[in-house]
Amino acid sequence: MLQLRARRVACYLDADGEVPTGGLIRSLWCAGVDVYLPVIRPGSRCLKFRQFAPGTALRPNRYGVPEPYPAAAPAALRRQLDVVFLPLVGFDAAGRRLGMGGGYYDATFADRKGRRWQPPRLIGLAFTVQQAPRVPGASWDLPLEGVITERGYAKLPVRDASQEQA
Repeated sequence: MLQLRARRVACYLDADGEVPTGGLIRSLWCAGVDVYLPVIRPGSRCLKFRQFAPGTALRPNRYGVPEPYPAAAPAALRRQLDVVFLPLVGFDAAGRRLGMGGGYYDATFADRKGRRWQPPRLIGLAFTVQQAPRVPGASWDLPLEGVITERGYAKLPVRDASQEQA
């Protein structure tokens, strides 16, 4: 079982068949954890993270996914987050992740390459049927530290995608 001793956690609001996050977010709130949602920054591939609490005003982003109004929710720097729960389309046992193709999380945390000890922990949320024997990767892809599925938490090996052979 994943022991979460975090004060600031980023999550996403599920869309398009992603793992539902409503129960997780409510559990985090009940545990006194500050929850943040990703916000797409105009003209940038990097995400900003804004606090999400009960009653936070939301608006749809360019993909129709709700995100907090900037004036209604304080921001957290990505290095202030303890854990980021990421959506994914597919993953493998080596920690490679397929997302929806925008590259937002990879761009946001690109400065972590080669420094896995640096917060936040990147944890994927998936269904077990989304695991593949091997997921294609590129040098800019960030590996996941672990994945939570309906069967539990799977810690994944530390690897550096830039050292992999194509």
